[in-house]
Amino acid sequence: MLLGIILSVSTLIVVIALISGVNRYIADRVANLGSTSFFCTRFPIITDVEEYVKAKPPHNKKVTWDDFESLRTT
Repeated sequence: MLLGIILSVSTLIVVIALISGVNRYIADRVANLGSTSFFCTRFPIITDVEEYVKAKPPHNKKVTWDDFESLRTT
């Protein structure tokens, strides 16, 4: 019984520590982006094969440096 209590408490502490660490990591990453950041991805979050087939190139071409410069000037 004592072993079960020790394992359950230690497991709870580990889970809380992991969740806290992940939350802090995500908060730091989002905070570092700032309000002047622009994030561009080639593909959205795709969960289906049919969506991937529709989104694959040539529909979504690669972003070039010239594209970046044109976005930066606007």
